[in-house]
Amino acid sequence: MHREIESNVRCYVPLVVSIGPFHRGKPELQLMEKYKELLAIQFADQDSTKERPEGVLPWLSTNSVTIDVLYEKVKNIMPNVGECYDDELIKEYSHEEFAQMVLLDGCFIL
Repeated sequence: MHREIESNVRCYVPLVVSIGPFHRGKPELQLMEKYKELLAIQFADQDSTKERPEGVLPWLSTNSVTIDVLYEKVKNIMPNVGECYDDELIKEYSHEEFAQMVLLDGCFIL
């Protein structure tokens, strides 16, 4: 794999934020974990009824949902998500922990 080549290591090691289970839990990346929680709440609480400035994402209509509804949707797709990872990599996470990570990381990316 490319990440195993010594000269490529710096290309695969995050400096600010971890996405997914590979680097989760590293002390130097923990500061962003609190921001992920805040951003997930903001993402879920976006009000689609607010008027946007003219020309700002006119094609995008959203239906606001609570963080609980988003979390339930994530939990429903977890069997499929789990298939994308090696069992050895995710075995240390409970189903709840893994679903929470997916929710927070997904909201952070979006």
